[in-house]
Amino acid sequence: MKDSSAIPQNFPLGSEARKEKLQAHLRSYNKSTKLLVRCISDQEKSTEAALRVCWTLNKHQKPFSDSEIEKECMLAAVTALFEEKKEMLSLEFKIFHYQQEAIGEELKF
Repeated sequence: MKDSSAIPQNFPLGSEARKEKLQAHLRSYNKSTKLLVRCISDQEKSTEAALRVCWTLNKHQKPFSDSEIEKECMLAAVTALFEEKKEMLSLEFKIFHYQQEAIGEELKF
């Protein structure tokens, strides 16, 4: 354990060194709390996505092999994970949907 009497000697009240040290500690604290909050929110989003997929599968009482149910599950998961990036994902989902339809048409022949 450090000797607390050394703190005022190394960083006297009102000195620039003390202000810089305090700012460094505050930046470190803010950085670590932002990381912790982001990790927790990412975990909550992934849990929500998994629950939405389970809800969709249970609602239809069918396996994951039906393409319409698969699409509904993926849309629910994407919505839960990336709700704030919805506009960008809308275009990507349209491309995915178009590719899925094209593959379905090729399989019919």
